[in-house]
Amino acid sequence: PRAGAPPETSPPPPPATNGHSTSSPRHHQSYSSQANQKTSIPSVSRASAATNRSRFGSSQSIPQPTNPSMNFTVRREADRAAIQDTHIHHLRHQIETRLKVSLGDDLPSSLTDGVVLCHIANHVSPRAVSSIHVPSPAVPKLSSTKCRRNVDNFLGACRKIGVREDLVCSVSDVMEPKRTNTVRVAITVTELLRHHVPRNNNSAV
Repeated sequence: PRAGAPPETSPPPPPATNGHSTSSPRHHQSYSSQANQKTSIPSVSRASAATNRSRFGSSQSIPQPTNPSMNFTVRREADRAAIQDTHIHHLRHQIETRLKVSLGDDLPSSLTDGVVLCHIANHVSPRAVSSIHVPSPAVPKLSSTKCRRNVDNFLGACRKIGVREDLVCSVSDVMEPKRTNTVRVAITVTELLRHHVPRNNNSAV
């Protein structure tokens, strides 16, 4: 070499021919991780989404407010049915206990001929009903005319004994076996039994 000439230096390495950057692997990895952090979008798994829906509920599963008037109506009907059951049960108990009889499962139908009611009137006041049409083995079922006479005699006895007129049931209440009709009959019989005076007290007077 000549005096004063700069030292020979090796030329820089040629650029890569395969299209890749010549930056160091560490620098490339750091850049890639930053790029991924900037462009990545958080995803929610289907299981997590389903859990959130079940936790908070969908719009269709939100309970709707109930109708207060409907609840009141249902409650009132239930109370009315309970009161009717009490009247009918009391009527059966009073008749079976006082007359020493066993009525069938269908209580309203067992009262339509008026026979049992006439007997309960005579239990309260002897001979209150002087004539009672009763079935016979030859004719096990009374005609509608005889049933009507028994019922009329029973209602007349109730008025004569002292049952208030507004508490006396009608002929149709007895002869048409409906639940509401039987309740009216039960009210009449209950009021009728209030006038019953035990025979022991009568004999002691």
